[in-house]
Amino acid sequence: MTVRPYEKNPSAIYEMSFATVRQEARLDRFGPGMEALAIRLIHACGMVEVADRLAFSSGAYAAGHAALQAGAPVFFAEGNNQRRMAELATRIQAAQTMLHAAAATFDQGKLTSMLPILQAMVTCSETAVEVTQ
Repeated sequence: MTVRPYEKNPSAIYEMSFATVRQEARLDRFGPGMEALAIRLIHACGMVEVADRLAFSSGAYAAGHAALQAGAPVFFAEGNNQRRMAELATRIQAAQTMLHAAAATFDQGKLTSMLPILQAMVTCSETAVEVTQ
């Protein structure tokens, strides 16, 4: 089995993932501040189509930025309590661990199929979608 070379440096992977978002998402309707926010949201959930679904008012970014700079508190929507957030964080960590384990097994040449990696990727994506709901 021939293993294709791929990037293993976490910092490089992180930067490449943001570059991919910038390349694949339709960001032309956003100003600089909202574009940065959209890129972060897309990166967090792994879904470039989020850019097409974001709705915001003309002064939203400036108002939000000014409020945060002034020390305004950040509130979660109703129902997002600490227990729920801790549960979702645990699920994300478990999904990431599963993906890393599948990739490590592949690196060792012990996988005859990409199915475990694809399953891990689907689990990571499903978890990310649930977190954004």
